Amino acid sequence: MLTKMKMNVQGVERVRFKTDDGGMYEAGKVYAQSEYVNQPNKLGVIPSILECPVDIIDSLRELHFPHEYELEVELRSGAKNKAVMFVKSFVELGKTAKRNPA
Repeated sequence: MLTKMKMNVQGVERVRFKTDDGGMYEAGKVYAQSEYVNQPNKLGVIPSILECPVDIIDSLRELHFPHEYELEVELRSGAKNKAVMFVKSFVELGKTAKRNPA
């Protein structure tokens, strides 16, 4: 399921490490923060970590951080069946950084 979200994106990161079987794992991380929240169980500006394709990181170099972006996000099943928000594209002022379809 795809949805669009407006988020204040603080930055992005490329993550690489060796797996137990000797392979290499690469992932992209998107760091964002919410608007100020004042709810019974939450108070303040809550950070979010979303995942993105590694190849989108290089296309983001022309974008500005921190900045508010519209993100196209897909909800996926991650490690240990936890829900993961996976960013498919960033949109800022008419500029788009989008992953090429595999």
